[in-house]
Amino acid sequence: MKNVLRSLAFSAFVVLTSLSFSACDQSFYDNGYPVVNYQIPNIVLGRAEAWSRDLIANPKVFVHTGGGTLYYDARSTNNSVADAYVRNGFLYVVAGVPGSARVRVSAEDNDGEYAETEFTITVEANKAKN
Repeated sequence: MKNVLRSLAFSAFVVLTSLSFSACDQSFYDNGYPVVNYQIPNIVLGRAEAWSRDLIANPKVFVHTGGGTLYYDARSTNNSVADAYVRNGFLYVVAGVPGSARVRVSAEDNDGEYAETEFTITVEANKAKN
């Protein structure tokens, strides 16, 4: 009976020790993070023109060092000049009134880590259409 109790106590110790090491190891585990892979160039548009960019197509604007999933967002510093948004991995910019605005595009992973890139959008009143 003593041997059985010792065996059970040892087994419980091993299990608890394994669990505590697993919990500790998780705090040091790095599953990667998003980084900027490609800088979007500055853009010039005419009034009411639209522009789009696939953020996932090569060259990818963002990559995740651990291969994780990324969630994208975009914001314009002046929505009257240019409205920016992301839908299904595509960045869309719609020109408004003439002027300049900065567009900030971000990618965030499931851990809340993120990367950002910015570019300038210039809207010209009389830009010739290509």
